[in-house]
Amino acid sequence: MVDQDIRPEKRRLVVFSDVFIAIVLVVMAADLRNVLPMNPTRLIDWVPEIHRLLTYVLGFFTLGIVWVNHSLLTGALEQATRGMMWLNLNLMFWISFFPVSVRLLGRGDALEHGAVIYGLVLTAMSASIFSLRAFVRARNRDNPDMVALSEVSTYRSGAAFLICAGSVPLAFVSPWISIACFVVAPALFLFPESRPVRA
Repeated sequence: MVDQDIRPEKRRLVVFSDVFIAIVLVVMAADLRNVLPMNPTRLIDWVPEIHRLLTYVLGFFTLGIVWVNHSLLTGALEQATRGMMWLNLNLMFWISFFPVSVRLLGRGDALEHGAVIYGLVLTAMSASIFSLRAFVRARNRDNPDMVALSEVSTYRSGAAFLICAGSVPLAFVSPWISIACFVVAPALFLFPESRPVRA
């Protein structure tokens, strides 16, 4: 049995993850300053960069969906463990690459390569989320909240991983097929399971 005094606190995991994801979102927003017109006088001034704005919107909502579901998962935890902390850190590592992949996908002159990089980062994030959910589910079989939250979400995570992984080779066929995958994969988690209320 692990000594309670040296077991990492759940609160630290939650706060670290929330702050980290918030910083990544700020970095993504800051990138808009370099690509969008600062003093647009006409609506048409936005047209040349509209694809970058749409890519930012896609990236923002993708990361937002990750944050909502991650918060729901960690919020139902009773105790963080060392293994959980490492798996969560692995997820944060891949999330740190997300702004770069969003920037590359938004470049209209290299859409194929941008789709490949974005797909690789999204695949790594999906694999990390799947691993984290599977670990939490295995370690919390006696917690009804965790079982209810993780059972369907684990299958969703697996499906999202397959979609993201498939988007990488599909980018060489058509980047637009990959972009469709980038929309579908996070949409699987758009409506997370509600935490059951104990009687």
